[in-house]
Amino acid sequence: MIDVQHQMKRGFLWFGSATAVARVCDLLSTFGVLAFLKREEMGIAGFSWAIAVVVEAFNGLGVGNSLVQAKTLSRNEQDSLFWFATGLGLVMLALMAAFGPAVAWYCDQPVLAGMVAVSGAKLVFVSTALIPLQLLNRELKFKEISALQTIATFGEASTKVILAAVGMGAWALVIANAMRGFYLLVATFWLSGWRPRLHYAFSEIRWHVAFGWRSASSGVLFQCYRNADVFVVERFLGMEALGLYRVATEVAMSALEAVLQVIKRVAYPVFARVAEDREELKSAFLKMTRYLLYLSGIIAVFMCFGAEDLMAVLHPRWAAAAPVAQLLCFGGLLRGVSRLFPEMFTAAGKPSIALLDSVVSIVALFDIFFGAAILFEEYQTLSIAWSWLVIYPMLILLLIIYTQWVMPLSIGQYIRNSMGALGCMAAVAVTLALVKWLTAPVFSATAIKPLMLYGIKQLPLAYAIVRLILFALLGGAVSLLYVHFVLHLSPRDLLSKRSQTSKPVENQEDFNETPPDAAEPG
Repeated sequence: MIDVQHQMKRGFLWFGSATAVARVCDLLSTFGVLAFLKREEMGIAGFSWAIAVVVEAFNGLGVGNSLVQAKTLSRNEQDSLFWFATGLGLVMLALMAAFGPAVAWYCDQPVLAGMVAVSGAKLVFVSTALIPLQLLNRELKFKEISALQTIATFGEASTKVILAAVGMGAWALVIANAMRGFYLLVATFWLSGWRPRLHYAFSEIRWHVAFGWRSASSGVLFQCYRNADVFVVERFLGMEALGLYRVATEVAMSALEAVLQVIKRVAYPVFARVAEDREELKSAFLKMTRYLLYLSGIIAVFMCFGAEDLMAVLHPRWAAAAPVAQLLCFGGLLRGVSRLFPEMFTAAGKPSIALLDSVVSIVALFDIFFGAAILFEEYQTLSIAWSWLVIYPMLILLLIIYTQWVMPLSIGQYIRNSMGALGCMAAVAVTLALVKWLTAPVFSATAIKPLMLYGIKQLPLAYAIVRLILFALLGGAVSLLYVHFVLHLSPRDLLSKRSQTSKPVENQEDFNETPPDAAEPG
């Protein structure tokens, strides 16, 4: 049995630091690109990207997850898995190139035919990199994985900014995203040291494919419902509205996605290692959930209060995206929390539950997005953003019920495990609301206008930056004080077995609602 606490902390250290650097780089490049792109160009690029990520979920047909989960893995299996994944990537590229014209016709955007085909090139790169990358993941080599992800992000960001600056428009985002796969491939083979041999036998990987296709199906459905709002906005509101919505999504969820990716990259291999001990699996799952809520919750509150200032920093053309971003930051938080469940299901050898979750979720999300777009059309993208906050709490409750098929976990346990983080979010929200109220007279247009008459043209932008800095400093300080004085914890205690927030959920006797027939591991 591995030391779960040590591996979680080591993973968070490497992935956290690498993701922070990569996300700053990505955000700066995105902000730079938005100064060059129009709303419609952003919408076209966003739609092309949505198509690509749905198909990319077929990457290796899920054999990467089976590789990490397998108890033993021979060298022959590794080689056969490599050639299987690479060949599948080529097939996916051909299919995307073939269906590109149909997508262009559906959206009445001829340029999408070429964009979809170029996006497909990324599938070949990521499929070829899949096996050596997952071998690093299997061996918990977080340092190497963090390095190659940072290299790929930096390469994509640089490509994106350069192409946008020379006037490539929406193509800048599409080409840069495809090149990210190339950078990832080169970095993976460089850092892993693994090289494939000319060996292939399908009989050696039959189990991996049988296990992986269920995981891949779940991933495809997840990407479909993850981008359900994109498809609905494009169909009912048009490309310009989609461009505005995509910017709101980027601003609201970019940092949240970074935290989620860190948690997920650490969570799956750790869950897989302790899957046979259901109590240890539950303990690890609740700790990951708690850590995700603490980090993401503070970011969501900051993004909610800082959305208007962030849009002012970007460009005046994106100001209308601020109200949508304020809602989506909490929708993204709820979605991030829900995504830990499928990781746990798959690691526990129950990918069929993750598949069931994806089927239910995609039906629920498409229904509510279509309903919002039709019934509340006058509210445009705001109605879609509100839909997130309506549907995801219900989906999370359903996921907790699914968890009973894997391990004993009650709704009461899950809520109590989250109370500390929710209290911290409330404290930060009250602080930032007070700061915004106190600074409103100084930052108002009436106060700024007389100063601008004297030639200080950049004053609104400077004020927006100053207030964002105030929000970040005070929000961070309040969250640390809350954790220390209210919860009586240090930051390192959030992952500790003896932390006070984890005591109640680890003591089954404290919860009468735990079903008697769920007492034994499933």
